[in-house]
Amino acid sequence: VLMFSTGGKVWTERKLDYTVEQVSPGIRPDTPFDMFYDHPADQFFIAFAKGKLMKLTSCTHCNEVAVITEEDLTGISGNDNTLMIVGSNFFIKSLNIR
Repeated sequence: VLMFSTGGKVWTERKLDYTVEQVSPGIRPDTPFDMFYDHPADQFFIAFAKGKLMKLTSCTHCNEVAVITEEDLTGISGNDNTLMIVGSNFFIKSLNIR
């Protein structure tokens, strides 16, 4: 669960449920390793084990997960256009997000 607030006074809960074609809706990924906030799009990217990368948007039922590798994703950072993702066994990947 993540807690969100637009002004810091009222907080709302966001469950990490997601939709993906290969997995039944409502199944949660593993414990997150790292998180990156994409300010221009007002969304989070969350790195998980087994190559799972979650996109958490302001839409409460639009969470998405992509499997980008079989390696555990251990770090994520980026800028307005690109995500840099690192993981186990020297995995590194650059993703264009615009």
